Amino acid sequence: QAHTATGQSTRNTQHQAHRVDRTRQPKQSQSPATPKDSVPRPQKLPASGNVSPIRTISGPNTGLSSPDALAVDSSGTIYVANFDGASITEYASGASGDGAPVRTISGASTTLSRPWGVGVNTSGMLYVTNRGGSGIVEFVSGASGDVAPVRTISGAQTLLYEGWGIIFDASGTAYISNGSSINNAITEYSSGASGNVSPNNSISGSNTGISAPNGEAFDSSGTLYVCNNGSTNSVTAYASGATGNASPLRIISGVSTGLNGCAGLAVH
Repeated sequence: QAHTATGQSTRNTQHQAHRVDRTRQPKQSQSPATPKDSVPRPQKLPASGNVSPIRTISGPNTGLSSPDALAVDSSGTIYVANFDGASITEYASGASGDGAPVRTISGASTTLSRPWGVGVNTSGMLYVTNRGGSGIVEFVSGASGDVAPVRTISGAQTLLYEGWGIIFDASGTAYISNGSSINNAITEYSSGASGNVSPNNSISGSNTGISAPNGEAFDSSGTLYVCNNGSTNSVTAYASGATGNASPLRIISGVSTGLNGCAGLAVH
């Protein structure tokens, strides 16, 4: 009886174990769903190497004449400063080929003289640095033709000399890079400034490393980057709110950087 009971118990245990093992086996007919987040998605990668442009604006109908700078507003409209043409030409977002500009600011009333830099503030006002007149002229959004600027910043007190690049911070303050080695400065002006006004602040001095600045840009944290076309041939970075003879936080310079006649920059 004991032997029979033991055999029966052994068979029951083996049978139960077999049943447990079967329930633990994955069902071959079902596969787990793939989470959406794990699906590989195409990504846009920064252009590099010998790549073709995705668009080109070029040709006699474009009105371009020695273009030296451009800006893009919140709607995607492109503004170009034409140095030899003494004009600002505007193109629709996505413009390509030999298409005519949607608007052109040009003529004696505009006071444009070798325009070198162009920028659009958050209110849509268009600012242009006149290298020929060492001043800044401002036009209303949508200005076209031979129109007078609504404001001009010019005069000895402004400390402007051969203004090149122009950008704006979140408050609308304009930052101008004065490209001449005479003053080597970034000068700042409040939104709405006009006439022979002194800058709110300026970054200049031997500690700054600024040398014939040609352009500038802000990153998302407010750090200011300056492109230096002078003897330093460098990019210098300054803390948000820097003023006076401030030393840069960082300097990009040297043979390995590939910098050569730095004339503009952007931060992505």
